[in-house]
Amino acid sequence: MQERRYDIDWLRVLAMMMIFFFHCARFFGGGGWHLKNPGEESLIATLFIGLLDLWIMPLFFLLSGAGSWYALKSRNAGLYLLERVKRILIPLYGVGAFILLLPQAYFEAVTNEGYTGTFWEGLPLYFINVFTTAPNFDDPFFFNVFLGHLWFLQYLFLISLLVLPLLLFLRSERGQRFIAKLAGWCGHWGGVFLFLIPLAVFRIALTHFFRGQEHSWAHFLNFTNKIKRDRHFI
Repeated sequence: MQERRYDIDWLRVLAMMMIFFFHCARFFGGGGWHLKNPGEESLIATLFIGLLDLWIMPLFFLLSGAGSWYALKSRNAGLYLLERVKRILIPLYGVGAFILLLPQAYFEAVTNEGYTGTFWEGLPLYFINVFTTAPNFDDPFFFNVFLGHLWFLQYLFLISLLVLPLLLFLRSERGQRFIAKLAGWCGHWGGVFLFLIPLAVFRIALTHFFRGQEHSWAHFLNFTNKIKRDRHFI
């Protein structure tokens, strides 16, 4: 029986509490948002958003990496991928994109795009746009579906596919030797900062090509690196 990691449990609790307050603050903070009332911006809310924005999503991906690592201790790769489909992809596109997010898409159209029709009048337009627009490969979403705050799930599924070979390698004997070598480097003064180098290179290089896009490939690879940073998770 695996030992329970209560530290990870409490980090999950902290992350869920903070992301709730983060999204509540976005209504009153500076900058754009799905639903805003002009003139009701708060400096305190803006500062709170700026502080959390630095670490809250990296923490979520770090916790997801921990979950994947421990899941592979009792599952093979095929079962792991099947669980990712059932727990992430089906809820995202079966419920989230086509049921849960429809009101959010409507309010965003009213707030940011000047839409003046009713929710029911705009509903056919939403589905027509989804099924008639060609796939877009300029970002990690591929399909022209409004994902709102559920973009995290799309990222998480793709990252799960991308890092699976690496996680399987790290669980092998060669991978364990590689981890031990990395741990040795981190034991030296400043050695842990070596992990920042590939992260910075990816972020700077890709940001040049996807400048101005919030959810771009640069954004995606940044979180792909975050998911495997902690030595306890690999």
